[in-house]
Amino acid sequence: MGKVIFLSHAGADSAKVAIVAHELQSAGIEVRFDRDELRLGDSFLAFMESALSASDYCLLLWSASAAQTEWVKMEWEAALYRSVQGKRSFLVAGLLENVPLPTLIAPRLRADLFPDIQPGLGQIIKTWQADRAAESRTQRPVASAPLPEPASTAEDTIYVTSEVFGITTPLKVSLAEPAGLCLDRIVEGFRLPKVFDHEGRLGVRFGYQLKLESETLSRALSLAAQRVRDKSVLWLETTMTPYSQSDPLTGSLQLTAFREFDPNSSLQRDTTAARDLGQDGARAEELARAALQRAVTRSKLGPP
Repeated sequence: MGKVIFLSHAGADSAKVAIVAHELQSAGIEVRFDRDELRLGDSFLAFMESALSASDYCLLLWSASAAQTEWVKMEWEAALYRSVQGKRSFLVAGLLENVPLPTLIAPRLRADLFPDIQPGLGQIIKTWQADRAAESRTQRPVASAPLPEPASTAEDTIYVTSEVFGITTPLKVSLAEPAGLCLDRIVEGFRLPKVFDHEGRLGVRFGYQLKLESETLSRALSLAAQRVRDKSVLWLETTMTPYSQSDPLTGSLQLTAFREFDPNSSLQRDTTAARDLGQDGARAEELARAALQRAVTRSKLGPP
């Protein structure tokens, strides 16, 4: 399926929207614009359903006319639902006039397209292009996953993914913040597990690190000091370290590492941390993996 932006707008704004459509198409972006596709007698509902289902963004072009149009309300409500539940698209807002957005709408990106369409439209295009680049690098679709609000100083975007994620998710950050603070916000915000206890005898400790390419980020240094830039892709490496509350059993269980930046790699084991925990230990690891996967699913980091 191609990458598409659906243009949601009021009929009264069609002239302005046609300019937006042309600029997006000139940037190599496919758009779904009802004025270009609908003919006399065509079903608007059928078009809307088809366009929203096939699109990666819904660009809500907001104005006083849009605020009073029931069709536009239906479109942004459907797009909002897909942004939250389907993780296949983002609801993006372009303001054609200085009119407040509905309270329910919390778009990933809000750009002012007045009094001039640029530079706001350029911001939307750059975000689109950065998403496509992140998808290419990680081989995972860029999609939204809810996190607590970042600090008010957050002005940049990084992309975070992992071998245990089904998506690559964009996060607003301040590049001046320590990498450890960013990592803690990710782990806490996504409610990723830290310890899994199996019957009070065996367990698994989870560890997390952020990596830029092959380099592990230091917790103490800022993101910027470690070459993280706006639109950088970071990998969340997860390690699972088994432990025993009692004497070792027969067999072996090793630290499992979900490796850093290679999207095609499989689970690997670090033989330097081999532990002799036997079949019960292997069972503890299996259950711990399941607990991690449940956390990923719960936090909407699974496949879209």
